[in-house]
Amino acid sequence: MRQAAAFVGSLLVSAGALAAPVDPFSSMHGRAILMTDQNGGQSTLNVGSDLTWQIRSADGSLSSGTYRAEGEKTLCFTTIVPVPRPPAKATECMLYTGDRRHQRVFTLIDANGRPIYLSVRLPR
Repeated sequence: MRQAAAFVGSLLVSAGALAAPVDPFSSMHGRAILMTDQNGGQSTLNVGSDLTWQIRSADGSLSSGTYRAEGEKTLCFTTIVPVPRPPAKATECMLYTGDRRHQRVFTLIDANGRPIYLSVRLPR
């Protein structure tokens, strides 16, 4: 009976772990992440432990939203501010290269095949 209870308990723990959201940027919370596009334009990305993001562009404009991992090589970003027009374009999923948990630099590839380079700025 104890073995059966332990087995059921381990299944419940495993199911809970599967249901918990994965945070692809967990090692980057509280750090400024420099984003560089293929033309050299730069923005600063900040990510939160609540799966939110905020980008400040070089011109000072601010955008924000939520993010999530989809599978092993895809990250999806949903824009909330400013409100996307049309709303159906609010979420953009991108492929990434590099190990986002251990490296300080990796690349996102947008839907048009353009790279966006991300590098974590270390605290001074």
